[in-house]
Amino acid sequence: MNALLRLIAPIAITASAVFAPSAQAQDAVTFRLNWYLSGWMAPFYYGIQEGYYKDVGIDVTISEGRGSGVAVQIVGAKQETFGFADVSTLILAVAKDVPVKSVASILNVNDAGIISLEGSGIKTAADLKGKRIAITAGDSATATFPAVLAANNISRDDITLIQVDAAAKPVMVMEKQADALLGGLSDQPFLIQEKGFKTEAVTFAELGVSLVGFAVIAHNDLIEENPDLVRRFVAATSRSWEAARDNPESVMSSLHAVKPDFDLERGLKQLKIMLELMDTPNTEGKPAGYHGEADWAALLELLKQYRDLQTDLPTTAFFTNEFVPAQ
Repeated sequence: MNALLRLIAPIAITASAVFAPSAQAQDAVTFRLNWYLSGWMAPFYYGIQEGYYKDVGIDVTISEGRGSGVAVQIVGAKQETFGFADVSTLILAVAKDVPVKSVASILNVNDAGIISLEGSGIKTAADLKGKRIAITAGDSATATFPAVLAANNISRDDITLIQVDAAAKPVMVMEKQADALLGGLSDQPFLIQEKGFKTEAVTFAELGVSLVGFAVIAHNDLIEENPDLVRRFVAATSRSWEAARDNPESVMSSLHAVKPDFDLERGLKQLKIMLELMDTPNTEGKPAGYHGEADWAALLELLKQYRDLQTDLPTTAFFTNEFVPAQ
């Protein structure tokens, strides 16, 4: 495993190397993202730029990711201090004895949805009937799409699923070989818009199937042995995302410090989409990072039905609100 981890480890972005270092000694931690640098990840870098992590005695090294599965495994192997991962991926891993847990649920709604060209007419579940939908076998959106059909009493025979690789999905839609695609709203619409097309989208949550989105994770040993470090990291992270929620435009410049040619206009659009997914009715009014137990319980049941999750663990085995700041 260690050899594999070294091969896939991306270039790390060290906070103290980019932003002004603290004069006092800081606890050095690493933080592995779920994917490549994207606009909606700006709050983490903003927290570094504004000194939120430094204020609580933490020096963060952020690394881009190569998927939530990788992030979970790396944190589980203690190769990174903290990670950021899709919650469904986290739950499936914990059920297979990976010793990690969510310490801050940043996006309580997943961005999985149905993306189409403007004017497609796909605005409700009923509009899916008779449509051709591009999918990629094995990805999270495709695996949970049957739940969307079931929630809306739509038969699998009412639609046509076209299986292609991930890169081909936007092409299928643009060339009108498919009416829509299944994917994340944080990236798929932008791939199409870059080619001059306008898009529209509807999330799985809007169609009655709400999946918990993305969370900060830590190893169980770290949670037990150094709860103070976890609490401080979560506090700074929560503060960063609250700042983004209050003023999305203000956080974007932090990305230029780590990637000078980053497209801030596109990045801001991505961030605004994801900020809309921070809360459910169960987390509304709570600080950024709060876990809604009912949301996690519902997701567990859905994963058991559609993702072959086999576990008797309680929801508290997968997350804790212990470190989320008080209101």
